[in-house]
Amino acid sequence: MVPPTVEPYVDSEKGAAFLGVASRTLNELARKGEVPAYQWGLGNQRRTWRFKLSELDSYMKSKVGSPGRPPLPNRRRK
Repeated sequence: MVPPTVEPYVDSEKGAAFLGVASRTLNELARKGEVPAYQWGLGNQRRTWRFKLSELDSYMKSKVGSPGRPPLPNRRRK
């Protein structure tokens, strides 16, 4: 019998690199509750965020093709 594998949590640096964004951006999205994230730290300690790459991947896949800001107009110079 093969033991189940447990997906590790990653810090904001690794999560941000996976998504191709700045870690500060990922932390802000986590604070706002816009991405799946888990707080790390107790009491008055500074809290940091941990992420599962599979959850970040699912989050991004759900955003592909979602309504966002309208496309920029095609501005060709003549």
